[in-house]
Amino acid sequence: MGPTGSGKSSFIEAINSRSPRGPLGIAKNQLESVTKDVMGYCVRNVLHLRGPIIYIIDTPGFADPKMSELQVLGRLKGWRDDCNLGDTVCAIYFHPINDVRMASSKKKCMEALKSFWGLYNTPNITLVTTMWDNLRPEKRAAAEERFNNIAADTWGEWLGHGSKPIKFENTFESALSILNYVVRNGFSLKVESVPKAEGYGIAKPITGMPVAEELLRERINLLHQQCQVIDDDLRDPSNQENAELMQIFTKNRNIASELLEKFTSELEKYTLESALPAPPRSKSPRGYESGTRDVRLE
Repeated sequence: MGPTGSGKSSFIEAINSRSPRGPLGIAKNQLESVTKDVMGYCVRNVLHLRGPIIYIIDTPGFADPKMSELQVLGRLKGWRDDCNLGDTVCAIYFHPINDVRMASSKKKCMEALKSFWGLYNTPNITLVTTMWDNLRPEKRAAAEERFNNIAADTWGEWLGHGSKPIKFENTFESALSILNYVVRNGFSLKVESVPKAEGYGIAKPITGMPVAEELLRERINLLHQQCQVIDDDLRDPSNQENAELMQIFTKNRNIASELLEKFTSELEKYTLESALPAPPRSKSPRGYESGTRDVRLE
């Protein structure tokens, strides 16, 4: 899990880098998420790792302009709930270290993750910082300082309950080391003194909403504002004399309207869903075993 472009798919490509079948073709460098749905990858023939076959679930990125965090988390609730029940389910959260300052959107992504998994599952969550391989040598010291600050401040409470921050160097060896750590810690004890997260996450005391709901409402409000600004531009007589400019405004208005309709529909569905009593919980029939791609080292 993690923001769009944080290196989630690159991690899977790194594990697959020694496969004779070649690259999976899933890692791209762009603002919109390449991964549009939850996708499973079956890791085989990794002799360094003990235990059964490992399934890695690649997810769409947070902070994608066309996909809400609520939509992403809705596809992961089964795994989180199985983790609550003691199943061997772990989460790796990816964060790019090359951001000189952590943008508010990245902070909100971390808040959404914490709300969704809950402090109860902290030992099963690993923070992986990425983009170390993109740093120039003279920038490494500053990145190390950011890493320490994130571990102590942003991740401090979770660090104190057994969640570890790790560096990913975008190599096969680094990816395998991280995967090995995650697998070995898959049976860590839970933080029993706190409640389990359910649904889309633990509600914040001030707002009474999980972070994912807050972010969805923010998206809707911003789109309302964007539509109003574009409408003002379309009504401006000086703009109406420029056909090319009007075409751009019209296109942007259509895109904003489509997204507004999409996110509003999501919120309405979520509101109705939240009003219903929670169904009895049992282990999820997730079905990823039959729909995965192989990451096979031979």
